[in-house]
Amino acid sequence: MIVRLILGALAATLAAACAQAQDPTPTLAMCGSDNDCGSTVLRCIAPGWCVAKDAPETKVAVVLSAPSGSALAQTTYEQKVGDGHFDALPMTLVKPAEVSVLVQVKGLGVAVTGTIVATADSDVPGVPLYAAASAMQVTQPLATPTKEQESWNGRLYLQKGRTYQLAFFPDAASIAPSFESLTVTGDMAYKIEFPIQDKQWKATGTLITGGKPAVGARVWLQAKNAPFVSTAATTGADGSFALWLSDKVKSKHTFRLEVEPGTPDAWVPQTGVDLPDAVTAVTQLGMVAVPALPPKKLVTIAVQDASGAPVPSAFVQVRAKGLAGGAKWQTQANTGPAGSVTLALPALEVALVALPPQTSKAARTKLNAKLGAQDAPDTITVTCGVKQALNGHVLDWNGKPVAGASVLLQHTASANSVVPPDELAIEPSAMVTAADGSFATWLDPGQYRAVVDPPAGSGFPRFVMVLPAGPEVTIALPVPVLCSGAVVDQSGDKVQKVAGITVDIYAITAAKRSAGLAGDEADDKGQETITRLLATTKTDAEGRYKVVIAPP
Repeated sequence: MIVRLILGALAATLAAACAQAQDPTPTLAMCGSDNDCGSTVLRCIAPGWCVAKDAPETKVAVVLSAPSGSALAQTTYEQKVGDGHFDALPMTLVKPAEVSVLVQVKGLGVAVTGTIVATADSDVPGVPLYAAASAMQVTQPLATPTKEQESWNGRLYLQKGRTYQLAFFPDAASIAPSFESLTVTGDMAYKIEFPIQDKQWKATGTLITGGKPAVGARVWLQAKNAPFVSTAATTGADGSFALWLSDKVKSKHTFRLEVEPGTPDAWVPQTGVDLPDAVTAVTQLGMVAVPALPPKKLVTIAVQDASGAPVPSAFVQVRAKGLAGGAKWQTQANTGPAGSVTLALPALEVALVALPPQTSKAARTKLNAKLGAQDAPDTITVTCGVKQALNGHVLDWNGKPVAGASVLLQHTASANSVVPPDELAIEPSAMVTAADGSFATWLDPGQYRAVVDPPAGSGFPRFVMVLPAGPEVTIALPVPVLCSGAVVDQSGDKVQKVAGITVDIYAITAAKRSAGLAGDEADDKGQETITRLLATTKTDAEGRYKVVIAPP
């Protein structure tokens, strides 16, 4: 039975590959009248698309993003679709405030290079506003900077009346990141002025593991309940480190010292050490101990398929199990031409995952190995099973094939969530449907989500669904709903149509105020929240956009 399935799937794969090699003409859902749509619940609209006449009314989130370098701020709207909403919704991009940011070290008269990031809540819950700029280095002293110099250092276009959280991450290792709150009242010059060194908090210490200096570890301070961080450093030959933290930040929060391997030879786990509250008044952290890893053991990992043939270019990940204090350790590498790779691993129990390349018929395989035992092997052979064959078709709402559609299959842990953080994600499988709407591939065992992107302008909606179990699947695209709008830039009495605006349309999950939102992506405030992308398009020369979407 297994042989018949494999041979049948292989034949289907070859047939689909041959069909795709002919570069099929993409299917277009073109219509000249309502009769061409094949159903009384559809109507034909320009430019020849079939859309639902009376779909239930629902809301979507529309995010408008201006081209890079333009003096427009990102803007969000809620838009109603369905229930006869066929007219373009007017959307206005009001001229934003121009915020000129100067980053300067007080008393030194020089600017500091780095990145400025500004975020704020928008009118659509779940879609924050975002802007970023680079603070450039200038060659002349800035004791009395001009506005032109301030603008040249960092310019952000932000919405008036919003309160933004500004974060500045310097390039200099001895200057702490800055975190500010800024309410935008209009065009303004804002200075992020770093204090001289005696106003920053310098934390020094020595990292040890197993009673010895931990060499080559990357360390930094992370606030326990806030996104504030210090500079990062790599421990030296004696385990020493020095970190800089904003004095304003450290006086209001408690911190953890985060640790991870910083160099290939660093023999430390990924972990964190809680610092006592009183540490904010201390600059010397002294000896900070992290769990010790067992001695290194060189182990060769050989990956082979079900027939015993080596699998080159397989991605191998090894994670330690049972480390104290919730510490983690992992390493990864690719097998060579002979299907093997030699790694330095801790002498304890490890979890091993081998992920063959997408082109291989060998399946993703996991196993555990006890390397701390006296008879622990020097070579671990991983024998992979065979991937499952999948044959599919993409059809429209009338059961007709859709050619030229992109089909991306993503491994999921459940219908509504992504792969768990400690699991090795399976490489997505991407295909384009043939002239008969077919696609074929081989998949590792597991659950998958299909993301179907029809050809641009085809009149078919982007569609996402969880694949049912089995070797055959039919993806039927739903009757689409129209979403259209017109974007203008209003500056005083002057209104201009804005072309080239990127328009991202998202579904919104309805809130359950009493019990919070349903699903994995709900927030804890019972607010509406963004769930998934429905479509992406751009405004035309008239500032208009028109796109079909799957019913949210």
